[in-house]
Amino acid sequence: MVMNTAIVLALVAGVLALVYGGVTAMWILRQPDGNDRMREIAAAVQTGAKAYLNRQYTTIGIVGVVLFVVLGFVLGWTTAAGFAIFAQSGGGLAVLLAFRRRCKVLAFSSIFSAFAAFCDRG
Repeated sequence: MVMNTAIVLALVAGVLALVYGGVTAMWILRQPDGNDRMREIAAAVQTGAKAYLNRQYTTIGIVGVVLFVVLGFVLGWTTAAGFAIFAQSGGGLAVLLAFRRRCKVLAFSSIFSAFAAFCDRG
């Protein structure tokens, strides 16, 4: 009985975390990107980040295939499939959102800095 309650609580906490993450991601993506120069710099950084991530994902992909096979034989193919779907897809989404969030935070901080300077003119 206690184990079932713990599992249900863990699942509810996981769903709440996913909902919070989704709402937060949507809010961040709706924020302004900044001025033209900030967008230009962000595009250059994103190009470099994509090249780096392609190389990194090649290496991670090899490790992921090895782990998939080991998990399949040791814990079962259902567990291995769950690993393949959630571990691999979640990482790419997190990196994409993290980069876009940084650009928007930079834009917001520059707006906030200008507002703070205006308020401090006194």
